[in-house]
Amino acid sequence: MSSKLDEITAKLHDLVQEKNILGLNDTIERPHRPSRRLEETSLVDESKIVGREGDKEPLMEMFLDKESSSSQNVNVVSIVGMGGIGKTTFAQLLYNDKKVKDQFALMSWVCVYDDLDIFTITKAIFKYVGGDNKKFETLNQLSKL
Repeated sequence: MSSKLDEITAKLHDLVQEKNILGLNDTIERPHRPSRRLEETSLVDESKIVGREGDKEPLMEMFLDKESSSSQNVNVVSIVGMGGIGKTTFAQLLYNDKKVKDQFALMSWVCVYDDLDIFTITKAIFKYVGGDNKKFETLNQLSKL
């Protein structure tokens, strides 16, 4: 492993030298345009998911536990990790499970990105669960519903 790392490091040094000889610049100027992420949906192709069986069952038990899921309590489970490891796919898998859909009369799918905007997220949840398409100006107005 050490020899492979040394080889990669040597290649990187060679590339840096070539870049300097050619007078290439490290910075890339891109036109400023607001980027819009593609919104994730709750849809998932379960046939392409592998290796999550051991993770799915313990979470399913938490969701379906009648004692902790009374009408007075709301279960929140955070799925955390580096980007690209399948957090959203795993959430989609749980969300679309028949046992989960049978357990809950009302479900909502809302994506939360790095630029967390609690007002927008709360408004989306309100609208999704059957709220009117009202115009809210503050989070306080939303929280009183």
